[in-house]
Amino acid sequence: MCMFLSHDWSYRLSPYAWRRSAAFLLVCLFLQLGNAFAKHFHFIEIGTCDFDTLASNLRLTHNYGISVEAVAEYLNLVPTGVNMIKINAAVSDEDGWAEMYKVDPKFMEPTCNNSDNICLPWWFRGTSTLNQPSPLLVHHAEHNIEKVSQVVKVQTYTYRTILEKHKISSLGMLKIDTEGFDLKIVRQALRYGLQSGLWPQSLVFEKNNLSSIVQSDMSTDAIVLEILDNHYSCWVPEGEDDSHCWLLRDLVSIHGLSLVQAGSAPRTWIMRLPERTLISSIRLKDASGLPLTQWQVSVSDSEFSETSHTCGMVPSTLEAGTAVLVKCEREGRFIRITCMHPKRRVVPPAVEVWAPATALGSVRSSVGRECCSKKSCGPSHQTYLFNGYNLNCEAICMEDIRCKWFTVFRSGWCQTAANCDMDFPSISVQGPVTFARLANRTKASTTPLLTPLAPVLSSARQSSKDWGGAPDRAIDGKWDSNFWARTCTHTNAGTPDAWWSTEFLPLNVPIHMVRLQVRGDCCSERMTDWEVRVGNDENPWQNMVCGTKQNEPKTGGRIDIHCSPPLYGRFVGIVLPGNEPLTLCEVEAFTSTDAFESSRIPLQRLK
Repeated sequence: MCMFLSHDWSYRLSPYAWRRSAAFLLVCLFLQLGNAFAKHFHFIEIGTCDFDTLASNLRLTHNYGISVEAVAEYLNLVPTGVNMIKINAAVSDEDGWAEMYKVDPKFMEPTCNNSDNICLPWWFRGTSTLNQPSPLLVHHAEHNIEKVSQVVKVQTYTYRTILEKHKISSLGMLKIDTEGFDLKIVRQALRYGLQSGLWPQSLVFEKNNLSSIVQSDMSTDAIVLEILDNHYSCWVPEGEDDSHCWLLRDLVSIHGLSLVQAGSAPRTWIMRLPERTLISSIRLKDASGLPLTQWQVSVSDSEFSETSHTCGMVPSTLEAGTAVLVKCEREGRFIRITCMHPKRRVVPPAVEVWAPATALGSVRSSVGRECCSKKSCGPSHQTYLFNGYNLNCEAICMEDIRCKWFTVFRSGWCQTAANCDMDFPSISVQGPVTFARLANRTKASTTPLLTPLAPVLSSARQSSKDWGGAPDRAIDGKWDSNFWARTCTHTNAGTPDAWWSTEFLPLNVPIHMVRLQVRGDCCSERMTDWEVRVGNDENPWQNMVCGTKQNEPKTGGRIDIHCSPPLYGRFVGIVLPGNEPLTLCEVEAFTSTDAFESSRIPLQRLK
């Protein structure tokens, strides 16, 4: 906004004009200095109480953070680091003052010093609420609610006030725990994001607030849900009471992706993503001046149509120049768009691919799962490059050329790893999210870039079948590890030397890696001394071994087996010696991207 006067004008200014100009320039200088102090904050936690706080976990790091708590005696007990700020206030819809209801300490552990023999658990310290007692406290205290409650006046600030007062230019995690006020703060954060473009990278709030939004009949809540749905990918980790949301970003603009025509299919275009990830939505915008109608959008792990999952169809009533958002919520590596209009001149639309990702381009690999190495996948986790508290996890990964994966936890814990040849359901209740760091994966690396091959559904076979576990379930594109979801194979128990195999296309490329999803609801002990084999015999026992003999996997583990050297053959199979049944929930085969590019086959090959 500040426009400096040029030298050509200077001699024309009167002394009065010079004084005005000097004052104007001084104001500009102060504004520029103010902007210079704007900074990234790694977290804001609202409703900290004095336990389970990010400030406490991260106090030994250099992370920037703000802890907001209305009860002063609780806030004073929270330790902080050098770059952390405490705010003794509540977050409300307006700046000012409000009444806060909290539990009188004499009616709560560890004190419990009262003549009424009332002794509430210690964690009731975390049930302070604005304007009325907490529903949880009302439920437990019942007719003693007035006796056990204290009402105090507290300062209130809006979410906007906190961000602007502390000149926050970007924000990592926004963690909210305010006993029923979470939804109002989420509304404020989303509204501020729309107005300023400043969105928290991640949101954590109580899951019952998300349920309240979904079930609400209020138009304002419907708008909140739409904004949240369009800008974040949200989930509730198993066993947790918190909703976790990660900001969506356009992978096309981050990675410079583009559409290419699908071989012999003149009305189909394909976009390959840099890594398999969750595709939340795909936005299409007309680029031809014609109405954007009858385009089918699909996501898959292969560029072949047989394995695609259809996200949706653009309706036929849109006008020229209109953009449309197609929801997907499907994991995959390829985007496929097809013009279904038989007579229309085919010009591909502009495409945006919205996925949970970071500003630096790392894409979400999994939620609720942890990485480890098959050779050292025990409780000590010795294979991590970094394993400790720090919300600057991606930056830590970027500083280490070996790092290709990083996992962030709700608690602020960070893990970085050179490989993720096994990931498994986490036993932590801290909602781990694992990202693939793409910047270190270049063709200059000694490890080749890999591309998944297309399974031939009709070629899947196995030594026997039991419990309805048909062989094609292992290549149905569903990574659900629960056998009872009908996505896993199963051979007969007692039949010796069980096996499974299928063909992958194209046939004339080397197999560099095979990825398996094993059963997660039970029975991982059955998978002992199993092997991956590649060759031209449909019975994999007759083919070459890929990698080495494998031990019992983690329950629900997803495992990468590397073939060194790469192997050639029509069939990829798994063998299990002994009399145990073989159960596989998903199998993928990969070749090098260079080999795949040079060996493309027509799409009709799959028919």
